[in-house]
This record gives sequence, structure tokens and C-alpha cells, in this order.
Amino acid sequence: MQIRWLALSAPILVAGGCVTTPTTRIHSYWGATTNRPSQGATFAWSLAANPQSESGESHALLPMIREQIEAGLVHSGYRKYEGKTGADFYVSSFFTQRIQPSDYGPIDSGSLVIDVVSGVDGQRIWRGWAEGPVNPSLAPDARRKRIDNAVTQLLNQFKPA
Repeated sequence: MQIRWLALSAPILVAGGCVTTPTTRIHSYWGATTNRPSQGATFAWSLAANPQSESGESHALLPMIREQIEAGLVHSGYRKYEGKTGADFYVSSFFTQRIQPSDYGPIDSGSLVIDVVSGVDGQRIWRGWAEGPVNPSLAPDARRKRIDNAVTQLLNQFKPA
């Protein structure tokens, strides 16, 4: 299974809109596979899931993002699988950061994506993503809090069958 994240290092505004707060909108959708994981299903990181980033600074965020994803999945009732093959589903994530023009000047924005793929048939089970402004000067604790919030809101959309 594969999970991809496009994460934000600062205030996270998630485009899509299943969940919206003043600073965050969350998008997610279920794939066509019928292999939706149930309570107690096992997960592992996709073998191809070396978290990726397009900006140097965001590389430091990737371990934090991965840690939060794992904790969120365990909290939702899934179990981490340590083997290379045999998990019920596989997760991958990635982060991008870019500068976008606006009426108020350039805005640093980022995206976090999580993909979940079936360990049975390799089909996408679920995808969640967040997009929004990034503040590179944000203190590490504040950055972690925003990432934790985005991951939590995303994973609230991915519940056991």
C-alpha cells in the first residue's frame, strides 16, 4: 500500500474540503478497491515510500510527518507491521513546497499527501492531502503542532471499516 503526503511546514490550509477550520481544509477520497482495512489491520511503509520533498528545508520535516502518521494509524486501531511484505495495507507520503503569486506578494505554500494502498491487490484504498501557506520562520514547536493537526485531521477521514 502506498501513502503520499504533501505537507506544510507552517500554517496549513488544506484544499479540498471534507473538513475545514479557519486555517485548514482537508481533502480525501476512497479508491475503488473493496479491500478497505478493518480494525486491527496491519500497515507498513511502502517499499517505495521513501518520503520525498522538493525543498531542502522540508526534508527535516519528513521524519516528523512519518512519526505522526504512524501514531495516528495506531491510534485509529491499526497495527504497525515490521516485515517487508505481508501487511494488510501500505502507506507512503510526500511534501512539496512552492512560491505562488498573490495580490499581497509571493506566498510560500506547501502540500502534504498520504496514499494508502491495499496489500492484497495493490489498488489505492484512500488518499488524503492538505495544502496551504507555509511560514519558513515558524518556530519548530509551532511547526510540529501544525503538522500534527493536519495529519490528525487527514487521518480522521481514514477510519477502519
